[in-house]
Amino acid sequence: MEGDLSVAFVSKKKIRALHGVFLGDDSATDVITFPGDPELNFAGEIVVCLSYALEQSKIYGTTFEEEVKLYLVHGFLHLCGLGDKTIEEAREMRLGEAFCINFLKNFPLQITPGAPPRTPQGVGDSLVSLQESRGEAAGLL
Repeated sequence: MEGDLSVAFVSKKKIRALHGVFLGDDSATDVITFPGDPELNFAGEIVVCLSYALEQSKIYGTTFEEEVKLYLVHGFLHLCGLGDKTIEEAREMRLGEAFCINFLKNFPLQITPGAPPRTPQGVGDSLVSLQESRGEAAGLL
């Protein structure tokens, strides 16, 4: 995979709209990945719903940062060609997530809620960074 990678952090309303238009399901979801175009030097886009991450972190007993990190890794792995529709694909995805999250655990960043968007279109709801993942919290790493 080569080219620019776009990451957008959006509201639940926005992710529901994208999910409905592009995947025919207008329910909220954690992350949506759009493949890029190598001829345009564009690797793809990962769209993360921050409010969904906050809700899920409370359900799974993880931090907001852990959830967001998991969603970013999951989206990146989709862009690398991994799927998650079958049991075998999902197993490979979980292994890929665990590997990537373990690698990234030494690169702590922090979330700054309410920070101004950094995207040219102003899509971002806040700056998001990487912390520990649900996989590590569950003892997968």
